[in-house]
Amino acid sequence: MTAQLVRARSSGRDTPRVGYSPVVFTWSQTDHWTVVFLLALGGSIAGAAMALLGLPRIGWHGPLYRLGYMSPTCGLTRGVQHMFQGDVFTAALFNPAAPVLVLGAAAAILRWIVGRTTGHWLGFEVEHSHRAVRAAFLATIATLFILLWINQQLNAGFLLTH
Repeated sequence: MTAQLVRARSSGRDTPRVGYSPVVFTWSQTDHWTVVFLLALGGSIAGAAMALLGLPRIGWHGPLYRLGYMSPTCGLTRGVQHMFQGDVFTAALFNPAAPVLVLGAAAAILRWIVGRTTGHWLGFEVEHSHRAVRAAFLATIATLFILLWINQQLNAGFLLTH
């Protein structure tokens, strides 16, 4: 679907289309996600530095960590370090979100490079009339977050000893 059809559809006019989805990918002349790119770039630089130089000597852990209570982000720093060292399996052992985070950052950087090269930025929109889709998306994110928290707590012994 072209950007013109997307603009016409969002303005309320009827447009011919094949199939239908409440989520529409768009091409834009401007980058609306610059912050995502900057976070991805900064995180990638930090990940590469940790892969080469090792982990910071600063204790990042909160008081509950010392008592054996893991948060969903426990092991994420070590997981990102292992991802940048090319060890996906160990990264996923420390935190299953680490591979997802690093691959998402790579996708955001690639999106920025394509946008700067072509002058067209890939984005997506969810139609406002589809509250059920948004609710389902938020419920999925919340469920994945809770499952990650449970996983990290089940692996507390590993996280505390490594």
